[in-house]
Amino acid sequence: MSRESRVPRESHIPQNDPAAGHGGADTGQGKRPGSGIRPSRVPRTPRAGVAARGRTGPVLIRLVSAGLLLTGLALAALPLLPPGGTPAGAEMRQSQASPPQPASMAPQPPRLGADPGAPLEARESGEANVNGQTTPLSTVVTHDNGFMVPDNQGGMFWSKGVPRPQADPNHMEARELKLKVRELVDQLLSTVPNDALMGYIALPTSFVNQDDFDESSSLGRYIAEQLFYEFNQRGFPVREYRLPGTLRPREGEGEFLLSRNVGVLPAREGWAVFVAGTYYRDKYSVFINARLIRAADGLVLRTAELVMPANGLLGRMLANTGRKLSGGSMNIGDFDRTTRK
Repeated sequence: MSRESRVPRESHIPQNDPAAGHGGADTGQGKRPGSGIRPSRVPRTPRAGVAARGRTGPVLIRLVSAGLLLTGLALAALPLLPPGGTPAGAEMRQSQASPPQPASMAPQPPRLGADPGAPLEARESGEANVNGQTTPLSTVVTHDNGFMVPDNQGGMFWSKGVPRPQADPNHMEARELKLKVRELVDQLLSTVPNDALMGYIALPTSFVNQDDFDESSSLGRYIAEQLFYEFNQRGFPVREYRLPGTLRPREGEGEFLLSRNVGVLPAREGWAVFVAGTYYRDKYSVFINARLIRAADGLVLRTAELVMPANGLLGRMLANTGRKLSGGSMNIGDFDRTTRK
């Protein structure tokens, strides 16, 4: 097979004969005779492979650009999805994670009308004053104290409780009085050092009216009874001194041991400390003062004080002063006759 011969293309740039450089004709381009033009290189014919690669580059760039544009349009058209799934997949995972709950059990955003630490004044008219602003006030009479536990399947078990009745205000006043007496004893015995109280036995006495030491009341006698309990619970020895020495059974009534008719007790025993105190009431408050007094010389070892609101319970206890009306007679005369001069 014979090799195909290639015919060189003719150059489009005119070439001057070297021999024409000397005395040749003028070219008509303003060049001086003898200054010939350097022949330019004849461009070579590119091969077929090189030409193909030159055409493929722009086409590939255009295809890639079109693909990126279509991808951007598709992403812009899609809705916002949770990470890692389609809307159907997210909905399915949500349904598997937690079962639907009734509207009453669905979590609700907190509705706080004010800072929980803000000053609050409740009024009987059904309003509350919070930081100087009037807001509605609702009273909850009963509430459900049930509880929920997980069922290990993504749901919850609800155990309905029994509604709790509203606390009785009178009962709360009684509990407050008990706690106040406990606070009184804490003040008497919490002072350190306590070495000065070692070896003593407490003798609680009835608290008396501050304005009349010969007058007590149900409140003063209750405080003494509560002091027996509080001292004993703290390990402080307490002695019951209201023992007549005999047990007195009475038919139809019971057996009686304690008595206030035991005569006069010695008050200068070296081992005894008296727990005595006073109370005073005004229109709004009740003031209580207590002392731990050494019986041998009257030295006050400890003191304590309380201030309580004059509620209904204290008012009833203070009204029973222990003084009863006794029978008697008195002469009644004519007013005009007895006042006539």
